[in-house]
Formats: sequence, structure tokens, C-alpha cells
Amino acid sequence: MKRFLVLPVLFAVVAVAGTLTASSSAHRVSGPPKVLISATKTGYAFDKKTLTAPVGTEFLLVFTNHSTQKHNVSLEFGELEYGATLTIGNSSTATIFTLKKGVYHFYSSVGKDENKGMSGTLTVR
Repeated sequence: MKRFLVLPVLFAVVAVAGTLTASSSAHRVSGPPKVLISATKTGYAFDKKTLTAPVGTEFLLVFTNHSTQKHNVSLEFGELEYGATLTIGNSSTATIFTLKKGVYHFYSSVGKDENKGMSGTLTVR
């Protein structure tokens, strides 16, 4: 008789575990806030010159390149490099950052992109 009681209890535990996993996965879908930037189809230009991001918390820098020319988005504060997205052409990529309050410089570090105008400021507040 104990064998029959074990199976329903086991199924109940699996069902509850599945419900917990599903609800935690659903919670993770929202993820960190997103900061969006794109390169134009003509290349050598970002769609925005200024961006804002939250201070002290993760945010996702989402870069979409509408050009077949390869570009990225790099971040620096003074001469300190904070990282970059992947260098891509005609696709999208994202990188997670957590930054302190301040005004950061963003630019494409590919070739002479920055000199051609692919730069701007990211204000973290």
C-alpha cells in the first residue's frame, strides 16, 4: 500500500517543481533595462548622439547595425575602457554593463568610425 502513496506524492513534487521553474523562468524574461542604439543603413552614423542608463544596476546595451559595414559600440570614461559590443554587420548584439554615475563616451572603435562621427555620450544617473 505504501508504494501507491509514494507515486502520487512523487508526481505532486515534480508538478510543484515544474511550476516553480516555470514561474522563475517567466520572471527572468523581463531582464535588465535596455538601452537601444543603432547604426544607420548608410553607415558611419549612430541614430542617437545621447543615451541614458540607470546607475549602479545592470542594463543591456542593445546595438543594431542596419549597415553591411561592420561597427560596434565601445564605452570609455576618460581613458578607461569599459568594454564593447561585438563588431557586427547587418545584425544585432547586446552587452550587459553596470556603471557608476557619470558621463561616458560611446563610439565605434572599428577603423576610423569615431573620426567619421560615430560617437556620442552616455549619461548614467
